[in-house]
Amino acid sequence: MGSSSKKKGQQRKAAAKKALSAAEAVNVSGVGGSDGSNSNVAGGNSNQSKIVAKVRRGNNYATKRLTSGVSIEEGFSYEESGVLSAVLDFFNRCEDETFDGVMNSVGGDLKSPSLWMYTLVRASHVEPSCKLLIVQNIGPLARCMCNDMERLLFKSNKHWRQVIVMFVNLVINVMENKADKTLEDEKIVDTMLQYDGMLRSIVQWGYWGEQRRPDIIKELKSEGFTSTMSILMSRRVIEVLVLNIGMKGEGRNRLVEIGTTPIVNKDYDPNCMISCTADLVHLLKTSKDKKYKRILGMVQRLIVDVDCVDKGVITEVIDWGTNCVLNYDDALKVGMMLMEMIHQGPTINKYVCDTRVAFAIRSGLIELCLGFMKRFGKHESFVNDKLPMHDVIEWILEGINSVSLLRRQQMLLEVSGRSSRPNWSVLNKWISLQAIPSAKRR
Repeated sequence: MGSSSKKKGQQRKAAAKKALSAAEAVNVSGVGGSDGSNSNVAGGNSNQSKIVAKVRRGNNYATKRLTSGVSIEEGFSYEESGVLSAVLDFFNRCEDETFDGVMNSVGGDLKSPSLWMYTLVRASHVEPSCKLLIVQNIGPLARCMCNDMERLLFKSNKHWRQVIVMFVNLVINVMENKADKTLEDEKIVDTMLQYDGMLRSIVQWGYWGEQRRPDIIKELKSEGFTSTMSILMSRRVIEVLVLNIGMKGEGRNRLVEIGTTPIVNKDYDPNCMISCTADLVHLLKTSKDKKYKRILGMVQRLIVDVDCVDKGVITEVIDWGTNCVLNYDDALKVGMMLMEMIHQGPTINKYVCDTRVAFAIRSGLIELCLGFMKRFGKHESFVNDKLPMHDVIEWILEGINSVSLLRRQQMLLEVSGRSSRPNWSVLNKWISLQAIPSAKRR
């Protein structure tokens, strides 16, 4: 008896499954959802209207079929059909409302906002003309996704991690580099970068791996996502921005922001002081061929053009030159960078920075210069060239000497200007400076 009932139950399930498959075959347009419509792809504009109506009502079946491309008929437009505006309207509520609350307000049964994210990504790929509309209307979404500490979307951590990888892909896609950039392309990039935290996030997405953000990597894995491609593409976007952003207007400020951004969110790891520029110099030590040339171009732009110099940058450049550089041409590039780095300020009216010089000396600047003289002193271009290494090293040592002279003058004034009683501690410092061997003082 029990066996017979079980068999009948299985038969009913099989019949129901078969009926469902048949219904899906008929309703290939994806609109044969809860209202029982049987329209197909040939339904024309009326069919599209039903798709939009269902997407606006948060219908899971219709939205899923739409994002898969099954329901896309020839000539279908995400923008003109209204699908895009419907999805963007939903995302505009992502900061203040829960996802369940949004669904209840429209009577929908959508399982996850990730389907809306799929819609934006797909639309940006197959319909590039809608990119500007997308970036102009994702302010709330951008703020949520760039906040990688709270990690909330529709007040949910789960929804954030379901969407973040696709959001990164969306940002990368709308900012892709093209040889024939139009004014609209430039406006798209400009609009995207105006969102607070966006540029910083693009830099830091490139460093989620290497145990920099194990918290995010772990959460993504729990949802079955991998961030490898997002990391690689984020670094590619930074490369394109650094090498192509103009120096006029907002361009310089954005280059400075890229170069000085720490590779890990300070709220997550306040002890990580590594800037993007410092890490790029570090990468030079192990990079080769084309990759080496690209990174070197980025480093030169950030250090020479916009003065992105901190202690980490100074340390990495000196270590790179001391331990990794093997040929004259690269040694000359290191020397020229160091010459720029011990100065501070805009390209015009640069001045020798005593704090940079002091830190560079402690990090081995003088030893590096002496090492270059020993290793490359007999090179044919060391003295005779448009810009010989001899002159570069001389300028570096003159900068060091000018700071040393200024410091000694300040100490003498401090000694003589206080009281009739000598300040022996200051005087001793001055005497110790005088005792520095002349080779190092020069």
